[in-house]
Amino acid sequence: MIKMVRELGPLALMVGLCALLIGWLLSTGNAIGNWLFALFLVGHGWVHAMYLMRQPQPAVQTARASSATAAGPDWPFGLDRSWLLGGVGAPASAMHLIGTGLVAATLILYSLAALATIPLLVSASLWVPLIVAASVVSAVLMLVYFHRNLVIGLVIDAVLIWVALAGIWTPAG
Repeated sequence: MIKMVRELGPLALMVGLCALLIGWLLSTGNAIGNWLFALFLVGHGWVHAMYLMRQPQPAVQTARASSATAAGPDWPFGLDRSWLLGGVGAPASAMHLIGTGLVAATLILYSLAALATIPLLVSASLWVPLIVAASVVSAVLMLVYFHRNLVIGLVIDAVLIWVALAGIWTPAG
């Protein structure tokens, strides 16, 4: 637990500060808040593309560094390890195919939600269903291919669903 807090604490703090800033800007009706929120949604969506990337290797391979990135935390984005799909005996090719489809859906849905946040090309009336759909698909991806370092992403998804369904904020348009 202490290792997880040490590894994820700075990221969690930055996400929290960004959320507070965006929330404050949105509550004051500042249009920059919409743009920052849209940028945040695009960024959150694109983080999921890391599932399609190879794990970075440390410059010097040691026994201790074999499961961690270069002096950093374990690589949580792996489509070759799924407690759920592996548990039912799914082959690696099926795990990759399912994971790639979830990544693509997450990227598309969060990009559309970002456009609805501004709103640009996508109606603001679609914001709630897009946020909910994107966050659900994102959460499914992170739960099926679970790693403890993905907890921040799951919290982000839960907060986004809460904001959308509770009607705390919706874009004007």
